[in-house]
Amino acid sequence: MRKQADVVVWTDQEMWETDLGAQNRVCRFDPQRPSWPNLHKADVSIYNIGNNVDFHSGIWELSRQMPGIVILHDTCLQHLFAAHYLEKRKDREGYIRQMMRHYGDAGRHTAMALIDGAGSTDALAIAFPLTALAIEGALGVVVHTLPALRTVSQMSNRPVLYAPLPYQPASEQTRQQWAEFSQQRRRPPYKIVVFGYLGPNRRLEPILRALSEWPGRAQFRLSIYGTVWDPAHVRKMIHSFDLDSLVEIHGHAEDLDRALADADLALNLRYPTMGEASFTQLHLWDHAIPTMVTKIGWYATLPDDAVLFVRPEAEVEDVQAGLQSFLDNAQNLSRMGERGRQILDADHNPEQYAASLIAFVPQALRQYPRTAALSLTDRIAAELNRWAPVYAGNEPDHFAKLIAPLAGVRETVESDVEKALAGDNCK
Repeated sequence: MRKQADVVVWTDQEMWETDLGAQNRVCRFDPQRPSWPNLHKADVSIYNIGNNVDFHSGIWELSRQMPGIVILHDTCLQHLFAAHYLEKRKDREGYIRQMMRHYGDAGRHTAMALIDGAGSTDALAIAFPLTALAIEGALGVVVHTLPALRTVSQMSNRPVLYAPLPYQPASEQTRQQWAEFSQQRRRPPYKIVVFGYLGPNRRLEPILRALSEWPGRAQFRLSIYGTVWDPAHVRKMIHSFDLDSLVEIHGHAEDLDRALADADLALNLRYPTMGEASFTQLHLWDHAIPTMVTKIGWYATLPDDAVLFVRPEAEVEDVQAGLQSFLDNAQNLSRMGERGRQILDADHNPEQYAASLIAFVPQALRQYPRTAALSLTDRIAAELNRWAPVYAGNEPDHFAKLIAPLAGVRETVESDVEKALAGDNCK
């Protein structure tokens, strides 16, 4: 991006990578007291928003106060907003209000039940994703998957850009070193790897069950790297499945690339998916490691010659079938890893991503008056809906005609505003 624009990197964290600061101008912001004179020096702000409250809560707060382009890394953001309101801000009423605003009485009852200890954000994520809350006021939205493109385009009047998740691949020399190391030690027991932030949706329980019930399990070793949501619980599962000698939890890997170079097969299961593209999968493809993925969301759009699919309704059986396929034809699975690497190099190029993002900025800025008018209409419609049927009838027409001239948009927008007000938001 620095080749095409003057870039300033902003963070609400107290420390950042030394290399990042050496190559870029890095500034710190306080989401509660932003430095508006400095922030407004930019032509546009670009916000990265995902599901981790520690990383994305402050960014989201700033995005609501200063419209910009939102890069949406997940489309199911219940985890972010539940943690933001209930844990970070201690604002129960705010969480209930947002859930009711977006999902009516069902949202209000669900929010109150969660606060009272019934249910979990994992269970709510699909039915109550709160995606719209993440892009309120956005000038435009960037997504990394085609399913996300469809979801956001249907729910939002803002311009949406589909740009595959960027990844900086290793050099050819490094890749060759990985390959040589792998070939030197490729023999039983074969090494399976699972890594990343491992919450319940990463399917460790069915993975362990599949391995425990499979007759050929002694030919494999499973290594688990990264942050496990409940290490004690996972260790208990490992013991209960009699896998203590075959499975090891390593925690954070100091040299993950070395660990991956030592792997023969990877498991990258997600169910449910939060609508994300998988940086984990791109990392695995960089190593050309054959991988099993859940056939859902972005993963389901991958070519079947690049991954082994695991059906959500048949996880144990499909994982076992994948292990058998590896033993029967390791060369064929090796070709899957190579095909994945080709996709990585062709579709996830950082230069292409930066160019498409920079080109999207003028489009988003041009449509700002229209976006602002429709956003204002949405808010009025939400308020009217609270008082219905008092404002039923022709009131939406009246508000549309008032808003469009104030926003400085042409008459054609009035039709869009009228349609928005006539929709589900205003009964």
